[in-house]
Amino acid sequence: MDAPDKKTLLLVEDEIAFRTIYQDMLESGNFNVLTAEDGEAGLQIALSQKPDLVLLDLNLPKLHGFEVLKSIRADNSTNSMPVIILTVQGSDKEIKKGTELGATDYLIKGMCTTMETFKRINAALAAAKPKINKYKIQVKERLLDAIALEQEVSLGLYYNCPSCRMEVYLEMTPDAVKEGKHFFSARFICPHCQKQF
Repeated sequence: MDAPDKKTLLLVEDEIAFRTIYQDMLESGNFNVLTAEDGEAGLQIALSQKPDLVLLDLNLPKLHGFEVLKSIRADNSTNSMPVIILTVQGSDKEIKKGTELGATDYLIKGMCTTMETFKRINAALAAAKPKINKYKIQVKERLLDAIALEQEVSLGLYYNCPSCRMEVYLEMTPDAVKEGKHFFSARFICPHCQKQF
C-alpha cells in the first residue's frame, strides 16, 4: 500500500524512449506516475484524475502542450495544479510563452540532472498549497471531558466507531484567522467506514 503522502505525477510525453526514462526516474524518486502519449489523453487524465503535478511536453500529437496548459488553467478544478513544461524546446520565446500561460516551471530535456529535476518538482509541489488544509488527529486519552464527549457524539469506548469498531480520528479544518487566532471546524471520522460523527 502506498504511503498517504506519496505524490502522483502525470507525465505527458509522446516519445516512448523519453517516457520510459522519465517514468523510471520518477518512480525511483517514490512518485506514483501516470502517463499519456498525446495531448488529448494528457488533458483528460489531468482533468479526471487530478494528479499532484503535470510534466508536460510541448510537441504532442492531437493537442499541443500549450493548449493542454491553457485548458488546465481554464478549469476551476485544476487551475492551481502545478504544471512543469518538460521539452527539448528551450528558446526564450517558448519559455516566455509557457510562463505567460501559467507554467509553474520550465525544464529542458537533457539539461537538468536527476537531482535538479527532483529539486524543481519538489519545489513546485511545496509551493502548491491546498486552499483548505485538514488536520487529522488521533484521540488517545480519556481525560477531562473526553468521556462526556464520547457520549455526546455517540462514539464507542475509547473513541471507536460504533459501526465497525475502528479507532476514529478528529479532523480539523481551518475556518478563519482573526486577530492572530485560528478557528476550526471539527468532526470525528472513521478511517475504515468513513462514517462521520
